[in-house]
Amino acid sequence: MNRLCVVIPIYKTALEEMEERSIERTCEILLRRDIFFVAPEGLQLDNYDHFLNKENINVEYFAPKFFQGISGYNKLMLEKRFYERFSAYDYMLIAQPDAYILSGKDELDGFMKKGYQYWGAPWNPPLKIFRLDLKGARHFEKFLKPVICQSGNGGFSLRHISSTIKLLNEKKITAKLWCNNYNEDGFFAYFGHSSSIKWFNCPPLEETTSFALEADMKEMLALGKDVFAVHAWEKMLKGYCNLKKYIRPIDLDE
Repeated sequence: MNRLCVVIPIYKTALEEMEERSIERTCEILLRRDIFFVAPEGLQLDNYDHFLNKENINVEYFAPKFFQGISGYNKLMLEKRFYERFSAYDYMLIAQPDAYILSGKDELDGFMKKGYQYWGAPWNPPLKIFRLDLKGARHFEKFLKPVICQSGNGGFSLRHISSTIKLLNEKKITAKLWCNNYNEDGFFAYFGHSSSIKWFNCPPLEETTSFALEADMKEMLALGKDVFAVHAWEKMLKGYCNLKKYIRPIDLDE
């Protein structure tokens, strides 16, 4: 079985300049991995030819309904058949076009060896997720404690594929109702941080901050934090000029 595939979700015929920079970096650092653009059926990809002419980069198409806004994307990420499409791999890296790999080398094997099922950047403040009942309503009674999810942002996330499929099988109703209340990454963070399922875990915060950052990105990078990648960097750092000083030179021989 192949160790890992890289998935880059796209939905428009042309990328913006900063998205182009981000995807180019992903493809440069992870050039030894199998890379897939995930796109809606019928999308014209002429402007992606410079990526798609590379041997290890391909396209997987899904129904257009999954690319109609955040709601559609959430449903795709909670669709068991999406992960089954990539079941030849152990792990999937979701790298949205607004994620940027700062490291000069592919460090993903090290993260995979740690054995966690779901990696995502920290949230600040931590995400509080309340249990869903079978009708999809949130419970906010004072006596019910939420699950505190310190990390799990899905924009740049590492997902163990067979465990994800197993979780979606076991929690079919919850997964179906989840998007009525939360984004898809909250589903995996919830079960990764709760004690209800012992075999599905997120890493502790101190390990997650070495994988990816979004919240507190500016402050942590300024303090010298060594992190593999960042998500929503243009929003957090206000432009590429503020990002480039943290980009490490490419070293593909490591």
